[in-house]
Amino acid sequence: MQYCLIYEDTSGYCRIIMPKGEFWKDVQDKEKAIQYLHSISIPDCVDFIGCLPNVIPQDLTFRDAWKKGDCHEPIKLDFCKALQIHSQRIQEVADRKIEQLNKELEIALENENTPLAVAIRRTKKILRTFGNINLSHCKTIDDIKYTIPKELHDIWTLYNPVRSHDLCNSSTSTTC
Repeated sequence: MQYCLIYEDTSGYCRIIMPKGEFWKDVQDKEKAIQYLHSISIPDCVDFIGCLPNVIPQDLTFRDAWKKGDCHEPIKLDFCKALQIHSQRIQEVADRKIEQLNKELEIALENENTPLAVAIRRTKKILRTFGNINLSHCKTIDDIKYTIPKELHDIWTLYNPVRSHDLCNSSTSTTC
């Protein structure tokens, strides 16, 4: 039977060592095998857990928030850290959208499309506040994972009506 080692590195991150199947091929004593694996893999680490691979979470969304647990629950989740990670991800998505909007704003200003430019500026203003999103309502990991601000979902619809209206008024458009 295969086992893995779970430990925390010097930075506080949960690490997992899962040796290939060949390592376990001729193992007679699992305790000695785990000690040997420990000695060759993480000799400077004293505190580790040997466990079956099936206890390792399959969902890696918040892996950086994992902490080494105990024999009953080898990997635990630091909920506060998961909240931080999700807030940072939301801000990163918002920052990417702002970059896209900067290009669209340039085009709107070049075409003297004031309504579109105003809508884009308003959208950018909303996106800049995403780093301060309140996730205090989240009680479970799924609450965190599936919390995406409505503004981020609707970001393109905030100024698409302005764009479609502009297309209807263009000289090349014959139908609306």
